[in-house]
Amino acid sequence: MKKYYLIFCLLFLNKFVFSQKNIFTELMNYIPKNIKLDSTYITVGKERIKNLNYLYKLYILKRFESGYQLDPKDKKKINQQIDQMAVSLFSEGKNILFTQVGGYGSCTDKLIDSIKINNIKILNLKLCHTCTGSHRDDEFVTIFNNRMCSLLKIHPSDRFTYFLNDGTFQKTSTISNIKMTLNKDRSFKFWEYKKDVLSNYSEGIWKNSGNILILNSQKALGKKRTSNNWIHFNNTKWQIKKNQLFSKKNKYWKLKKTTNSSFTFSSKNL
Repeated sequence: MKKYYLIFCLLFLNKFVFSQKNIFTELMNYIPKNIKLDSTYITVGKERIKNLNYLYKLYILKRFESGYQLDPKDKKKINQQIDQMAVSLFSEGKNILFTQVGGYGSCTDKLIDSIKINNIKILNLKLCHTCTGSHRDDEFVTIFNNRMCSLLKIHPSDRFTYFLNDGTFQKTSTISNIKMTLNKDRSFKFWEYKKDVLSNYSEGIWKNSGNILILNSQKALGKKRTSNNWIHFNNTKWQIKKNQLFSKKNKYWKLKKTTNSSFTFSSKNL
């Protein structure tokens, strides 16, 4: 029985991975309906490359740009077309962001994830790289993601965003206990207890600008908070230093990270 169950699981997994690869390939080769089908071309050696109107071709050209020894004007054309692809896909409701995976950790992640940022549904496509090729996709990802984030009105991720994602930050003392959680969907919750009694509570949306965390409170629908414990954060800033958050609003609020995924200095991800 166990043998048949194992075979079933392996077949299901293979089918799932195959299905993901198909969807990934379809999206990378998809030509948006409103993309400009003009005579734009670039020159690679003696060959003219036309139809710069789908992601995969732009991705390959950008990835091996230095090897192709492209003319500066052609490099500019590719950058403009990557930017235009983000605009065209957004206009069709295809909210896509890229993340780079691989290196020493290998490419074991799923090729596609469905994520939410600021309550916006986004398809996260994974680009795999080798241990020595991580830099090759940087510019493609930066150009596309920055434009898409601008259209979605969300702040692009950087290395500090990954430090904050799914992080729990706390302070424990004889006077008060503070806890703050920061979720990947850019929502946060904040609690402060004094002598085991809730004195301050807030929830809302977070973002970061470099090493500065910014909180904006938003009361969840259907939830009522009394004025006795609700604290409103309005562009309230916290500075990130090493493994801690330092409030610029209250000098006593110094929180230490207790959990989240390991801090990465890579700025290439979502």
